[in-house]
Amino acid sequence: MPAYYALCTSKSFSLEYDIEIHLLQRSGDTGEYVLGTMHRSLAQARFFVLDSPVRKQSDEELRNWCKECIANNDDLAPRATVYEGWHVMKPEVEDSKGCALKLAIVVPPPPLPSRPATPSFGLPSIHERYNRVEILEKVARSYGKPSSEAEPKNMRDRQHPSNILAAYNGRPLHLAPPPIAIFHPVFAQMTRESREPARFHDFTADEIDAAYKFLLACAQNHLDEAEFQEALQDFNFIGTGRPHFWYETSIKLSGGQTRSMRPDGCSFVDLVLPGSEAVRAYTALGELKLGEQKADASMQAMATHMHLVSHNKRYELIRQHSCCPVLLVALSGDILIVWGGAYGERFLYQPLITIRVGLQPSIYSDDPGFGGNHVGASVLEVAKVLRVLKRGVNALYTYYEGLLSSLSKIKERKPSRPGCRAKSNAGGERTQPFEPPPASPHWSTFIIEEVPYKLQYTEMLVPDSIQNTVYCATVTPPLNDGTDKVVVKFTHCYGEEGHRLLADNGLAPKLYYCAYEHTVDMIVAVMAFMPGKVSGSRVSLSHKQQGDLKRAVDLLHGADLVFGDLRMPNIITYDDTVALVDFEWCGAAVDDTEKGKRQARYPVDINLSDIEWAPGVRRYGRIEKAHDLFMLESLCTDV
Repeated sequence: MPAYYALCTSKSFSLEYDIEIHLLQRSGDTGEYVLGTMHRSLAQARFFVLDSPVRKQSDEELRNWCKECIANNDDLAPRATVYEGWHVMKPEVEDSKGCALKLAIVVPPPPLPSRPATPSFGLPSIHERYNRVEILEKVARSYGKPSSEAEPKNMRDRQHPSNILAAYNGRPLHLAPPPIAIFHPVFAQMTRESREPARFHDFTADEIDAAYKFLLACAQNHLDEAEFQEALQDFNFIGTGRPHFWYETSIKLSGGQTRSMRPDGCSFVDLVLPGSEAVRAYTALGELKLGEQKADASMQAMATHMHLVSHNKRYELIRQHSCCPVLLVALSGDILIVWGGAYGERFLYQPLITIRVGLQPSIYSDDPGFGGNHVGASVLEVAKVLRVLKRGVNALYTYYEGLLSSLSKIKERKPSRPGCRAKSNAGGERTQPFEPPPASPHWSTFIIEEVPYKLQYTEMLVPDSIQNTVYCATVTPPLNDGTDKVVVKFTHCYGEEGHRLLADNGLAPKLYYCAYEHTVDMIVAVMAFMPGKVSGSRVSLSHKQQGDLKRAVDLLHGADLVFGDLRMPNIITYDDTVALVDFEWCGAAVDDTEKGKRQARYPVDINLSDIEWAPGVRRYGRIEKAHDLFMLESLCTDV
């Protein structure tokens, strides 16, 4: 059938959408547009991100290749990751000479499809939306050695949202992960402990000694990594598992491009199951680098974890029943970064601790134990980091020990994906694909008026945004009003006062529970599920709905509160009325020192380019009532 192929020719990567595209029709006619000025037929396009770019010497050769694909009706799916209905992509072109095709776009022929209907508030379930098996299989098939995957060129190729194999680690920023503390409590534990001032810790003599030796090792000018690694073996780094963390070990893989890996450091727990070989779960993986080297220590540790989860035969049982939590220790000279890692809907990594293992500013000048010197301050800070890391590793050791013990009573599950067949990997072994349970938050119990309630998560409400941690869940026993279906939101800030005010007036979902939970180090809000619709930006509100929206804003402003993010995506329409959702920005309209309130501010990462905000809105700026009124006027034409 008629189709288009997109040829990427721009060499600029400064802007996400600054990619020039040439469209090639079967007839050879060529059109042109810039990604970001959306060609409406692309809303129904299929996007093929090739596993290996097609490289030609000139644009003309690449055009001819595209024409042959179209003429032969070639199926690109076996050698690409396929996306349905994506609107924007960021292809990567790295050749300074010649031309390379990384992304192909196939568009249905005219007539163009009509604009899709507004989606309802209830969105597809986790099980329907994401294929975790596909991610694992592609990692196993296409990833090379972790050291090569961590090189800048390969990082740039893989780290973009259109790539199903990207590591969500905030590099670049639009690949930020969701807060991984919702998947395992160890990450919240380490974050809380790392915030405590080091001087308030009562360190043992062994802890101070280990911190001092670690600082000495990092401050030396080593000739190579081997010498650096040897220096780190003079003391017990994290005090758990094997005597030394920093030793090179071999991890075997089950075929694929890479048969084994050798991380620079690791800790693990082993358990021999009846009638089978030992199962090994890794609690921490480490990578060392010195100065300017090709590979990035953090990215190499992440690539090692991705290989381990996706392509280690002995890890199959673990990944079927776990999000595979791990701590990644990246040491580049005297810069130490500890990452938390988990396998959810994607591979997720979040920095937990960052420290320079060297001289620190002397912030303890009034403490006679340190005499105001920089070395004393440095040792104290390093001792705190090592203590937090040790406790984190111990917590994962306990977790995996319990998990592995329970596996001896669990039969390996059969794949539940329809049509799933056994495949042969590159090593010739027959491996059985499986459908692991989707990762869901571990926080599942809350108490209202001394009555405990249990949550069972069923779906993500915004599956298109992996950073949006809002889930639908069932609750048992049913709440006092008979509700058994709720929405659970995890957030770092929340306008509880504004939410309850509007909920009491029927203009927001009923809020059952809202509190800081230390096991996720976040605020958790449990509210009623509303079966209405989240309206698109071009949907008009009825006269009554506009009146109700104005009433909601008046109620907030009357209580000296502002909403901040008054847009259609945050408005649910139902029964000819409206309800506001997403109260993360909602807060005080003015500073009130007596009540301990500070005026609400816009987030520093507010989207200022694609949304028409009120005049005066800026990053970390104060949210004014006038801003709400400006947004209200843009939504309401009748009142």
